[in-house]
Amino acid sequence: NGDQIGAAGSFLATEFKRRYGFGFLAVEYPGYGLAQGQPSEKSIIHTANIALQHCIHELKIEPHRIILFGQSLGTGPALQLACSYHDIIPKLILLSPFTSIPAVAHSVFPFIPLSFLRVAIHDTFDNLKFMRSLSAIKRHDKKHPKCLILHGTEDEIVPFTQGQQLAAAGLAPLSSLTSSISPSSNQSRRNNGAISDFSFSTTFIPLRDLGHNNVFFDFYAHPNDSSPTSVIDIIARFASSSSSSSSSS
Repeated sequence: NGDQIGAAGSFLATEFKRRYGFGFLAVEYPGYGLAQGQPSEKSIIHTANIALQHCIHELKIEPHRIILFGQSLGTGPALQLACSYHDIIPKLILLSPFTSIPAVAHSVFPFIPLSFLRVAIHDTFDNLKFMRSLSAIKRHDKKHPKCLILHGTEDEIVPFTQGQQLAAAGLAPLSSLTSSISPSSNQSRRNNGAISDFSFSTTFIPLRDLGHNNVFFDFYAHPNDSSPTSVIDIIARFASSSSSSSSSS
């Protein structure tokens, strides 16, 4: 939603390296910051693909060590690359994802028919379609990336329900999609155990009381933890977990 690579990218690279020793490559959208070109779905996907190929062929990073991570608009290219490279990329992380750009626009302007927005908006980033494609791959191919979806329950830009829809399409456990439970309830403690259990092919974690732009700077008070947990910690745990997934996803 307008961030440049010099802000979030440099912050995340520093934090992941300092706290966990992870490498982090942030990719700027065409037309943003100092990047040349014009931003569009086609140009963004093309740029993301070039970055992935650079990691594999120029930096000589083995594909099984690469994790695709997208936040907000970045979930679009991350998800599409996961579908294209499902047989070599082990993990995918989607933070504050949307089902499609027209769906986000419709949530802001509900008086405009969604059917019209789907025609009027050319760069749709149809995440729901690609998540369904990834789920179909999971059913028929043992080689597919595990997926972690995180979404703030108070997201003021992308409705929390859109993260839930993507998780459902990604075959996440039904219990994890419940958002009306109290963080202190026993049911909540059972449902949110996924923070330390990434055995399913898709894991959905509601980030309670977090919005869209504060996910990295505010702590998420998980009911199973004695102290607040940051989103960076959750991502790092997922990155360090086993790549094999449960068949009952």
